[in-house]
This record gives sequence, structure tokens and C-alpha cells, in this order.
Amino acid sequence: MTEASWPQSEGRNLSDSATSFGAGAGSASSTELGGGVSHRAGALRLLLIDDAGHAVHGARVTLEARQVSLGDSIELGQVRGLLDPLVERSSSDGEAILNDLSNVSYRVSVHREGLVGRVSIEARPGDDLVISLRRGRTFKGQVVDALTKAPVIGALVRVAGIDWNRREITRAEGESDVFGRFEIAGVGEHGLEVSINAPWYPEFRHEFAKDSDGLVFRLPPAPRGAFGRLIDSVTGEPISGARVRSSTAETLSADDGRFLLTGIGLDGATRYMEDGTASVSLETQHSDYAPRAGDVAVPVEVPAGETRTVNVKTVPLTPRPSCRGRVSDDCGRPLRDAVVVLALPGSNLSQATVLRAALRTRTAADGSFVFKSFPNELGSLQLVVLAAGLVPAVVPLQAAPTGSLEITLTTGLDLALTVPTLACGNRVVALEECVQSNIGHRTTLRRRTGVADERGRVCFIGVRSGPVRVVMPNGGVMDLDVSPAGAPAVVMETRISG
Repeated sequence: MTEASWPQSEGRNLSDSATSFGAGAGSASSTELGGGVSHRAGALRLLLIDDAGHAVHGARVTLEARQVSLGDSIELGQVRGLLDPLVERSSSDGEAILNDLSNVSYRVSVHREGLVGRVSIEARPGDDLVISLRRGRTFKGQVVDALTKAPVIGALVRVAGIDWNRREITRAEGESDVFGRFEIAGVGEHGLEVSINAPWYPEFRHEFAKDSDGLVFRLPPAPRGAFGRLIDSVTGEPISGARVRSSTAETLSADDGRFLLTGIGLDGATRYMEDGTASVSLETQHSDYAPRAGDVAVPVEVPAGETRTVNVKTVPLTPRPSCRGRVSDDCGRPLRDAVVVLALPGSNLSQATVLRAALRTRTAADGSFVFKSFPNELGSLQLVVLAAGLVPAVVPLQAAPTGSLEITLTTGLDLALTVPTLACGNRVVALEECVQSNIGHRTTLRRRTGVADERGRVCFIGVRSGPVRVVMPNGGVMDLDVSPAGAPAVVMETRISG
């Protein structure tokens, strides 16, 4: 057992946006996760009404667990709604019930077209909440051509804004009619970001004050476009849902891979050619394919009232390579539900916010996992495998691996610490297991907590060999390099108050 020691030294409040009603939803049996968090068959019941007292049906209810402190950060994935939000729709009577929640604090957001949305309402399992959605104001305006003053028909107008004081949010959209006019209901009394997309016009985006109603939006025409077809470079199959964009416009490819990008504008980055054309960069983006960029020559001068499109023909996209493997313990048994993360070096994987943003999956019953697309354009990555009771595994990846990875998780080392300043007992000590990459980044793989006994002793089992950081109460920190031969002697100058 590796041992190290320090030298001796000195009800919750609901917001005004929600009120309690009826009896609690109750809970069934619970299973303790550690750190005061348990997973239980608890439910949160919501009743959604508008400002006239009528039930709101079809509202989208999103539930996100707040960052929690667990005895072992590997258990973050077991907290419902922490890494992935939970989504429910309200029924015809305005009710939405979310079951099997963990015993943690949640943030509730509600959105319904035509009503002002609500965000960041705090709740816990067992609560019954009534949430009122206001009708708000109607945002009106008109979209016209900046040169001809003719109405722009079919322009998509999106508005977005937020008022944190009232916990209200606006996410709404509308379309201009034959007169170029639009009306968007369910808008809050706050500032708005307005974006307008219309064929043959560059995207318009601007922020306005809360009293910006009845504006006339004058869009300068951009009568240049490009069309073509995206295919898989290996199979030749069409690629749908790929984003094709220039600096002023974007579109998505259709089911047959074809796209038409209109509204290509000329800006400060445009390169003008001697033959009367301008070189414009187009980019493609798709989660399963490597991004591709290329220049397209579009005409500089286009007669008034006319449009010009350039045929870029067939554009092949290269599929991203997959990454697959199998995880087992040191007895050769497959591990089920182990968390597999593709992360950048230097990532703190003990934080839920980092895990939310990372590419991650879980192993199947046979221990297998697969990432269908490997983001090799990000450069150096680390494949990290986390499972409760076993040492995290780290596989450096400079490029997508060929074949299947075989990864074994071991039981690890036991680390006993003696902290004389904590001799009063019942003091929490945290252990962070790290890995140092060859480019100087320190990745935190796991964070665990233990409680010192009356002699200031605490023990952690299954510790990964390598660098660890021990964090004590009141800010004391100590770095160790754990190995089977034992930890080196460490002198720590930080004074810890008892």
C-alpha cells in the first residue's frame, strides 16, 4: 500500500415563477450513489397554464440537473439529466410528469410557440409546480428590397432574447407575407436579436432594444448563387443534411444530396479577378464527413432584377473514420456501461460541463463501443475509459485507429494518506487522478472524496499509477506521483487551519 503523510501544522426556495400545488409526487426505493446523491424513482410534476389560466398543451419541457458533488466523479453519468437534458411534452390538460429522477436540484425550462418561454426554474423530485407562461407582445415588421423597395416574400424572421430577472426567454420565428410583413407572437419585453434569411439576400442579423417594433428591414440583394450535389466519396451515395455555407449565406443539402445556396454576397474578404468574377469560399460541414472548403468564381456584376448561379457539379466528401473497440477487466470479462470519452488533452473529465461537450458513449453488454465518426481534424485526442471500481484507461490518439482497440481496466493501487491537521476526524479529502500528456497538458480523469478518521488517516483504493493531486479542507493542495514503489517524500508549506 502506497502511503504518504503531511508534516504537522497548524428547503429550498422556489422562484416566483413557480408555485407549489397539491401533494408531492413521492418516491420509491432509492440507491445511494455517494456524496449525498441518490438515484430514486422520484418524479417532478408540472402544470402549465397561460396568463388567462388555461392549460398549455404541447409545450416542450426541458430538465437539466445542476452540477453536483459526488464521492466519485465517475458516477456523474448516473445522475439523470446531468450529461444529457431530459425532454417531455405537456399533455392536453397542461401536465408534464418526469419520472425516475435523481435526488438532486434541477433547472426547468419551458417553451411553447406563441408564448413567452421560461428558463432556469429550480425544482427537485417530489415537487409539484405550477408554471405560468405569458402571451407577451407581438413583434411586427416588414422586409423589403433595399434597392427596389419591393416586399420580400417568404423571408424567415427569427427573434431571440432573454430576461434573467424574470427568467423569461424568447425563441420564436415567423414568415413574411406577400406584402413583406410579418407578425411574431409570444415575445418578451426585452431586447432582441433578429435574424432574417431570404433567398437571394445575404443573412441579416442585428440586436435591437425592447421597443423596436414596426421596423422596416431593408435587405440589399445578393443575386449570386451556387448549386451542386454532395456525395459520399467511398460509396457514391448522396449526402443529406450537410451544411453548405459562404460568409453571407448557408443552406442544407436535400435527401438527394442536391443544394442551392442563394444570397452569396461580396464582402471585405472577397478576391476580385480580372475576368469580372469574384472568388468566394464555400465550406461544407457534416458530423460524419471531413469538412471541405473550396473557391467558387461568381460574377461581380449582375443585371438588375436577374440572378446568376454557378454549377459546382458533384462534390465528394470524405467519410470520417470510425473508432471502435472493446473494454474488459483484468480477468478478461467484458465491462458493460463503462463510459468512453473522446477528449482533448487537458480536459477536466471530473466536471459535468466538460463531459456534456465531449464525444462520449457507453459500452454494450459485450464491452464493445463505437464512435461512428472520428473528428481527426481536431488533432491530438485522448480516448478515456471510466468504470466504477477500476482504474481509468487513457489511450493517446494522434489519428483514427485502424482495427478494433482492446482496452483493459485494472484494479489499481491502494493509497493511504495521513493528514495530522485533520486529526479531529470527519474531514473530507479529495483525490484527483491525472495524466500528463507529452505536450504538457494535464488531464484530470477522476475526482473522489474520502473522510479522514480521528487520526487524520484516509485511504483510496484502485488508484491509477501516475500523478495525483490531493485537496484538503481550506485550500490545502499536494501533488504526488503514485507508483507501486511508493510515493516520494513531500514537504508541504501550506498551513491548514484546524
